[in-house]
Amino acid sequence: MGRLILYGAAVAGVALVVLGVTAEETSLLLIIVGAIVLLITLPLVIMGIRLRAMSPEDRQARLDAMTDRLGSAQEPGSRLRKGHKEAKKKKPILANGIDGTATIVSLTFGGRANTYHSLVLMELEVSAPGHDPYLVDTGEYVSPAGTGSLAPGNELVVKIDPSDPQKVAVDWDQSLRLR
Repeated sequence: MGRLILYGAAVAGVALVVLGVTAEETSLLLIIVGAIVLLITLPLVIMGIRLRAMSPEDRQARLDAMTDRLGSAQEPGSRLRKGHKEAKKKKPILANGIDGTATIVSLTFGGRANTYHSLVLMELEVSAPGHDPYLVDTGEYVSPAGTGSLAPGNELVVKIDPSDPQKVAVDWDQSLRLR
């Protein structure tokens, strides 16, 4: 059904442009609306045609390559899903957590969460009183101001969940003051 709507919209865009150009009086409005519809639908139509032209094995190989790079949103153990899940549970840790510091070992940008924040997946080496340094994989929603200051080797102020030291939350207000 979705494919039918997409192809229909592309045909309608072509029809609007042709109608606008061939009308007795050229209609700039029809040409503009048709061109906008074409700009939106044509890349999707071309991508759909290319995917349908692939063999099932090639399509699966392309999907597997994407999953290896990003993690599958449907796969419960994927890094993106885990990072998103962890990033949503930071407020209680920030309120009641143990003070600590963390050094960024590695980071991956997981895409935009919304206009104001991006999901960042990080491997941190956490240091806290009474604990030997240890590694933690976590996800954080970061503002554009924060993403510019993230790099491996940078130190962050963190709070550690007292009941589970593998759960940490970055205190962005304090961490950005370190810069």
